Amino acid sequence: MNSKQKFQTTLFWILFLGAILLRIWLMIGVPKRFVYGPMDDLFYAKAAHYLIHGEWMGPYNQLTLIKAPFYSFFMIGSFLTGLPLMLNETIFYVLACVLIFFALSPLVKSNWLRLVLFIALLFCPSSLATTWNLRVYREFVYFGVTLFVIATSVGFFVRLDKPIRTLFPWAIGLGLSMGAFLLTREEGVWIYPAILLFLVSCLLFIWFKHYEQKWKKIVLTLSIILIWSLPVQIISILNYTHYGFYGVTENTDKDFTRLINALGRIETSEWYPYSPVTKESFEKAYSASPLLKELQVPIDDLWDNWMASAENSYENTPDWYREKYAPEGGEIAGYVSWLMRDALSVAGKFSEGTYPRAYIRETADQIIAACDSGQLDCTNQISIPRLGAYRADHLPIFFDYIKEDLHSLFSYDNSFSRIFPLSITQGAFTKTNSKFDYFEEFVNNPIDMRTMLDRVNADNRVMVGKHNELRLVMLNLKQRLMGYSVAVYKYLTLVFLILTTGFWLISIIFRLSKKQKIAYSSTINLALFFLVLFGSRLGMLDLLRATSTLPGSYAATCYLFMYCFSFFLLTGAINNFEAQNPEKTINQDESLSSE
Repeated sequence: MNSKQKFQTTLFWILFLGAILLRIWLMIGVPKRFVYGPMDDLFYAKAAHYLIHGEWMGPYNQLTLIKAPFYSFFMIGSFLTGLPLMLNETIFYVLACVLIFFALSPLVKSNWLRLVLFIALLFCPSSLATTWNLRVYREFVYFGVTLFVIATSVGFFVRLDKPIRTLFPWAIGLGLSMGAFLLTREEGVWIYPAILLFLVSCLLFIWFKHYEQKWKKIVLTLSIILIWSLPVQIISILNYTHYGFYGVTENTDKDFTRLINALGRIETSEWYPYSPVTKESFEKAYSASPLLKELQVPIDDLWDNWMASAENSYENTPDWYREKYAPEGGEIAGYVSWLMRDALSVAGKFSEGTYPRAYIRETADQIIAACDSGQLDCTNQISIPRLGAYRADHLPIFFDYIKEDLHSLFSYDNSFSRIFPLSITQGAFTKTNSKFDYFEEFVNNPIDMRTMLDRVNADNRVMVGKHNELRLVMLNLKQRLMGYSVAVYKYLTLVFLILTTGFWLISIIFRLSKKQKIAYSSTINLALFFLVLFGSRLGMLDLLRATSTLPGSYAATCYLFMYCFSFFLLTGAINNFEAQNPEKTINQDESLSSE
């Protein structure tokens, strides 16, 4: 290595490590917000409390198994380090960025080119101090877990030609990452199309390239499914042991889903696209289901409480949606499942300490039988497991949401890429409630805003003598820096996507002009993988939004897929141009077809 190469190598590692330190520094001292959220933030804090005290998920009631538990496990791991929760979430995400950088090394030899993707992922606005990341909630960890799935998938795929001992750790990592992914959110079904494409691609590359240890590699590839199933099965067994429910979360239980979908099939005098189940649906169902009739009184008593939540969500839907598809509110929307759980609890169905599966199943059977016999006038609609029921009228709403979300993603006009004000005015810090003790047990905030209230001046500044409190000065500085990051991404993301797509198309034309064969390559396979991930995630979310009042707050992972898609188009294009001089090619890109 000559002096020039040594200088470039030294410069690279200075930039690489410097970027990591800057990224971590940005979140040092940033406190978590304590939002009450009994079915969200507080749920995870309480679950972590019970877990670490040996009580599994706690006393059994209608809320014990409403969420996938991985974030509570993460909170416990964070607690054991003694570091702030926000810092540990940041380190978790940074490690995922580092992993994908090294995962790409067999395919993309250039450290500098891989650094482009690394920096793009490292400072992605959705991984900074957004309103969702500042909450004691699962979205930031979900972001990191998704990137771990991406990194281990890429690492496994680009090493298919390596010895089995090299491939094995990546298979284990992918299996465990997928297991954590499926234990973090409930609608993980959206990832299956891309993962199926990935596994099939691996098997095809192994078979057609005639790699050594072919059969062992095929078995190892298929074993990834078994590995990711193990954490899910372990949690399911533990839930069954403690509560008589076999599964990760009751909200995805097939019998409970059948009951909600059956209620949604009942024809009513008015159709609400955001609420397949209405008050009228219940009134008609009572006459056909004696078991559901048992819940009529608690449902009526609880209705107004959940309607208030539904109306609040309705008001947060886009203006065009309310004007075009739902000019009047007044229905329960997606809160029907929470209404049903509360009604079951009030009726004593959870009082025996086990999941009331038989009651829920028989109630669904009664309503479905009434639909099939004609006792109830019911519609035919498509019910997608874990995602809900759909009819043709939802299609235009779905496509309108697709257009809105694409605009929102590229303009960075969304709650998951907007920096939250890091100042004393954050009211959530100042709330006094004994339930907040659950947060304090695990969060380990570097700043407790509540202790500063008696020193706040008229300008909402915490004063030390005549000066603003230094820690808040630093928070405001970091907030501005993160704001600059958002501005850069806002102006560069779409430009970079257009340029890389155009560059790749030009490279294809270049190869065709040289009468070179266009083969199905590793880089294009990976680009397709991320395109399917993007489409699956956005499509699933917009299917949900078309049939409910779900906010557009969960598409943050789409940014990861966009950046990776553009990166692989870029590397594929460079390879196409360098095909005239293979010795200079930055990739070891193999085509699926035999030479």
